[in-house]
Amino acid sequence: MKILIISPGYLPVPAINGGAVESLIDTIVNENEKQQKITITVIGINSKNDNNDLILNSTIYKYINNKSLLFKIKKVIYALINKIPNIYIGNAYIREVIKKLKKENIKYDKIIIENNPLYGLVLKKYINYPMILHLHNDYLNKSSKKNLKVYKCYERILTVSDYIGKRVAEINLKNNNKIYTLYNGIDISKFKQELSEKEKNKIRNKYKIHKNDFIFMYVGRINKQKGVKELIIAFNELNKKYANTKLLIIGSSDFKNSKKSKYINEIQKLTTKNTIFSGYIDNNDIWRFYKTCDTQIVPSIFKESLGDVVIEGLASSLPLIVNNVGGIPEIVVDNSALICNEKDLIPSLIKNMEKIYLDDNDIRESLTKNGIKRAAVFSKEQFYKNYINLIKKR
Repeated sequence: MKILIISPGYLPVPAINGGAVESLIDTIVNENEKQQKITITVIGINSKNDNNDLILNSTIYKYINNKSLLFKIKKVIYALINKIPNIYIGNAYIREVIKKLKKENIKYDKIIIENNPLYGLVLKKYINYPMILHLHNDYLNKSSKKNLKVYKCYERILTVSDYIGKRVAEINLKNNNKIYTLYNGIDISKFKQELSEKEKNKIRNKYKIHKNDFIFMYVGRINKQKGVKELIIAFNELNKKYANTKLLIIGSSDFKNSKKSKYINEIQKLTTKNTIFSGYIDNNDIWRFYKTCDTQIVPSIFKESLGDVVIEGLASSLPLIVNNVGGIPEIVVDNSALICNEKDLIPSLIKNMEKIYLDDNDIRESLTKNGIKRAAVFSKEQFYKNYINLIKKR
């Protein structure tokens, strides 16, 4: 089977600058390079200026030049036109994708559109191949633009959680038999690696954390929706009571090359010396921090589609505290995390942080044991197997 994956076109593929969608495309490609069950072409943007094709054994990357002046002018023009009610003509990126496909005239068995539902509306006018939408975020629901037309143009819709699938189903459809949940997959083995005490101490020393300090960790983008401010407020209250606690905040306002935001400036004013900001940490090194810290907290306020950092925490044998929003509760079933009350987040965070710190009823051991079992559901191998089955499904 020959498939075409169309990336969103906002970040490079392979995912050298991060990005959840782009990283998942990497997972599909890398696993397929091992098993070679299909032939994949990926269309996206490149971080380099040459935009030459990248060819692997079972994968070809084709690139759209998004750095030219003409592309940038088109980008503005299309954005202005798309602001007109009930109008969508595509953006500069998908228009260039169509131009490339028409020029090359290569036949594909399936086209997989990653996370931009509206791309299908434009593509179907020019490309006569079955299209599948792989939906990572809440971008297709009863409030989204041209939702029913978008839904109808896809043969199948794969959603990263039941929560996102239910949001799609709210479009008042006569039948929902084309919606399937496809949970994300990560490299579980990477997060199962052991880290020596010497290496743990090296990280602790870098951030001036004492070896006897208890470290609560946050990993992710630092913005209002992620609940970082609420986490800091909760930690400050806990820290007054337990002086040897530390909060390590890993991430930046957006992705790898993002600048310091107004929100980061705002929350840093709330912090004490016991809250440490690491900045962006490369995905290849993040497992070392999971192994160095004592507990991970995911305090998201908005309804997360799923939450890969939660899966990473489970795989790292790290006790978790999460908020009860979006697709996150689907990950941490079977008592694999402490779950906060989203309507009373700050007091709930304080309560659960103290519970883990004091290790009431050996809760850390219980969470770790259950978390390791649960993480297996989200392995890259299982994800790839499910992905292949769903795109081949008749």
